[in-house]
Amino acid sequence: DCLLSRGLGDVYKRQRGNSIGIINPVSGINTYQWSNGVTSPRLILDSASIYRLDVSKDGCFVHDSIQVNIKGEAPIVNFLATNFCFEDSVNFTDISIPPSGDTLVSWNWNFDQGAINSTLSNPKFEYNSVGIYEVELLVSTNRGCFDTIQKAIEIFPNPEAQFEIFNKCAKKPIDFIDRSTISNGSIVGYRWNFGDSSNTTNTSVLKDPSHTYDTLGNYTIALIVESMKGCVDTLNQNKLINPTPNVSFEYDGTCLGDSTSLIDKSVLASGKKSTFIWGVNWLPIPSGNRISLDSNFKLLIPIASEVTAVLRVISDSLCQSEYRDTFNIHPKPIADFSFVENCLNAPFDILNQSSIVNDSIINYQY
Repeated sequence: DCLLSRGLGDVYKRQRGNSIGIINPVSGINTYQWSNGVTSPRLILDSASIYRLDVSKDGCFVHDSIQVNIKGEAPIVNFLATNFCFEDSVNFTDISIPPSGDTLVSWNWNFDQGAINSTLSNPKFEYNSVGIYEVELLVSTNRGCFDTIQKAIEIFPNPEAQFEIFNKCAKKPIDFIDRSTISNGSIVGYRWNFGDSSNTTNTSVLKDPSHTYDTLGNYTIALIVESMKGCVDTLNQNKLINPTPNVSFEYDGTCLGDSTSLIDKSVLASGKKSTFIWGVNWLPIPSGNRISLDSNFKLLIPIASEVTAVLRVISDSLCQSEYRDTFNIHPKPIADFSFVENCLNAPFDILNQSSIVNDSIINYQY
C-alpha cells in the first residue's frame, strides 16, 4: 500500500469550470493521468462524465473514478470599489454577470475584517484604520453555482487642515499661512473662502494667499485641503478683523517765528489709539528733523521752508496706518515807514518801506 488510501470521493454535482482532484493527496506522487488525457493534479470540469484518475509513486499504481453531473455554470464575479479615504465609507458595487438564463441570488462579502461582513449586493463599509485590505466577494446563482474574486484595496489617510493668519487688520493685506499636515503622501489642493462675500476676490486656490478686508468684523474663514489620493479635510475658523486707524491731522501756525501746532484728527472705528509717532522734517537734514510720541505736537520751525509732516497711529490691536502732508513756513513781513518832519496842521507824506522775502504784502493798516 505504497500510495496509502486516497480517493476522488463520491458522485459530485458540480458547476462547469470547477475542478476535481485527490482528497488530501500524499506527497511525492510521480504521475497523474486522467481519463480524458489531462496530466495535471486537478481537472477543470467542462461536461458531465465519469472521470478516472491513475496515479503512480515509486513504481506503485492506483486509480479511482468519480461520476460528475454538471448542474450549471458559475457566474463571472467582479466588483468595483470607490472612495478610499479613512473615516469615509467605501462604496462596493457588484458587477458580476450570471450565465444566460440564470440570476444572481446571493452575495457574501468579506472585507478582511473577520467573518462575512455583508450580504448586500452593493454594500458600504468603513475601515477603522488606513492600510491595504483583501476584499473577497462570493456570488451565487439560482442554480446553486457560485464563484469568488479577491481584490486588494488601500485606505488612504486624510489630511488635517490647519492655518494661521498674521496682521488681522482691515484695509491691510492679511497673509494666510497653510499649516496642514498628512501622515502619508502629500497635499496637492487648496481651496480658501475668506468669508468676505462683498469682495470679488473672496476665494483662492493658492497655498499661502493674502486677502484684504475692507471693514472690521468677524469673518468665517474656510480652508479645504486635498491629498494626492483625493482625500479632503475642511477647517472653519472665526477670525476678528480689527479696524485700521484712518489717520489725518491739522496744522496751525505757519509763520516764521510762531510755534506750529500739529493736531491729531485720526478716527478709529473701535478700540483705542495707543501710540502716536510724529516725524517732521525740513531742509537741511538732519538738523531739520523732529519726532514726537504725543498725540498733539507743537514745535518751532526756525526757517522759512517747505515742511513734511508724517503721523503714524497704532491702535491697541496693533493695527496701524500713517498720513503724510506738506506745508510751508512763510517769512513774516517787516513793517517800516519814513516821513519828513512837517508843521502842525499841515499835511505830510508817509513813505511805506515795509518788505518781505519771496512773498508779497497785501494789506496795510496804519
